[in-house]
Amino acid sequence: MKKHSFFLNLASLVLLGLSSCVKCETCTALDTQGEVLYEAESCGRKSVRDEGKTNCENIAAAHGGTCGCVKGKVEDN
Repeated sequence: MKKHSFFLNLASLVLLGLSSCVKCETCTALDTQGEVLYEAESCGRKSVRDEGKTNCENIAAAHGGTCGCVKGKVEDN
């Protein structure tokens, strides 16, 4: 019984560790001509990611443009 309990606890820890990966969101604000005004990657808690999105929306609105956000990290080429 102890062996079964040990493996169950180990499996729980592994799943918990995998589910706690860092979440990121990249937001880009474009002006009316499609030029990038702002691009930023926000990683961490939802409040941090929401702040990045709000900044993007505010900058886009100030220039009459648009803001778009995608989940995940931006790959450098």
